[in-house]
Amino acid sequence: MSYIGQTLGQGKASRTLFTASGGETTVTVENGYQVGQLDVFLNGVKLVEGEDYTASNGTTITGLSPALSSTDKINFIALDTFSISDSVPASGGTFTGNVIVPTATASGHAVTKAQLDASGIAGVSSTGSATTDEITIVGNLEAPALILTPRTAPTNPAPVEGQLYYDTTTKELKIYNTAWEALQKKGGGDGGTKTLSGGFTFHAFTGSGTFSVISATLSCDIIVVGGGGAGSIDHGGGGGAGGLSYVTGYSLSQGSYTVTIGAGGVASVGSHGSGSQSGGTGRMYPEAARGATSSFGSLISSYGGGGGNGCCSTITQGGGNMGSQGGALRTYTPTAITSGFIPVGATGAVLGNLTTADTTANVGGGGGGAGGVGAGSTTGVGGHGARPVTWADAWGTNTSNVTGGGYFAGGGGGGSHSSSAVTLNVRGGYGGGGGFGTVMGNSSTNQMTGKSGMPNTGSGGSGVGNSYPAHTAYSGAGAAGIVLIRYS
Repeated sequence: MSYIGQTLGQGKASRTLFTASGGETTVTVENGYQVGQLDVFLNGVKLVEGEDYTASNGTTITGLSPALSSTDKINFIALDTFSISDSVPASGGTFTGNVIVPTATASGHAVTKAQLDASGIAGVSSTGSATTDEITIVGNLEAPALILTPRTAPTNPAPVEGQLYYDTTTKELKIYNTAWEALQKKGGGDGGTKTLSGGFTFHAFTGSGTFSVISATLSCDIIVVGGGGAGSIDHGGGGGAGGLSYVTGYSLSQGSYTVTIGAGGVASVGSHGSGSQSGGTGRMYPEAARGATSSFGSLISSYGGGGGNGCCSTITQGGGNMGSQGGALRTYTPTAITSGFIPVGATGAVLGNLTTADTTANVGGGGGGAGGVGAGSTTGVGGHGARPVTWADAWGTNTSNVTGGGYFAGGGGGGSHSSSAVTLNVRGGYGGGGGFGTVMGNSSTNQMTGKSGMPNTGSGGSGVGNSYPAHTAYSGAGAAGIVLIRYS
């Protein structure tokens, strides 16, 4: 029999309507049903399963008697059981899989500031703009791993004390405390340009600064290159390279170490009649500007290279220590100078190589390099630099004077006299020396425009010939030095 009433809800229900055409005893239930979970109403009156109809296959009801009339309407309510098996209770719980939140957009954030503020979730607050929301956890955050996306330093909104980010350039985790600071690993250092590669940390100083050791001790490999000397005007010799010294596995104590980068010698300008070189205004010009000393604390010093000399001068190179010796048009009795690169112990200071004696006057003599002497004034080529270790290859040059190869401190080539320095290919020494011609990188193809040493190689600049009538020939400047530090 039928009756009028309402069945208790099951939490989920699918409601569909069927309008009879007349004569139906079997009706299909749209979207199907679970057996035992279907209510059927004929013109608002609930039918009784097993008496008024049969529902046994999940898709149709059968056995309607009497058959339906054309005006009859049947309402189906297909019930389903609501499951809470994958929920986490308010008292706490653990998600065993990933929880994925859609990417926030300007028009529809996954979780917005307004939503958080309205929900009043304990321990959670938010800051940000309409396009950049941030969530702050107040209290403990427990997770198997916290992954920070590498990025540059956050600026909008302004960082606050305690904020963290992972620096995509230096590969460091940084924290904000009035400024961004790296969270140092045990044994780390700070200062200069810091890079990480192959399990080692490198610090490159191309300008003076401070190297700080964070922990009690730090075992370091250190290279120090002095500034290169300038080449000379007036058929001038090339500038000498700065000294090059290094130490391996030196134990540094915790504290700060002053790093000084020696500047390269300043270029000269002019000719035999008038010009400007180290205070001199005409032949015989003083020695061109020397490079300055580079040092790491009080442990290592590498002297700057000597300046080149102009026409008709002999090399005496008096007045203190220098790196490699600068060249001259003629070199009669060069002062002996020690080897251009050496390994040192706890402390060390290094000089450089000289220019060979020569009475021929084709060009100015070449400046000495850390790896060899400069040629006399027959060919005038600069002395080659040196490659003390392989780990510094990224900062030096190769044997063609192209960046990348680990050579430092090449001597400068001499300037034109009776022959063109460009035609003779009076090259600088590899390691960054300035020169002329087309057979070596870092060369000038204008004999009245000298070539400076390559930046931060400690190399010498080229000399230059006389210009007529403008007297505007410029010699090559010496290159500044460099300090490199490596540790694991």
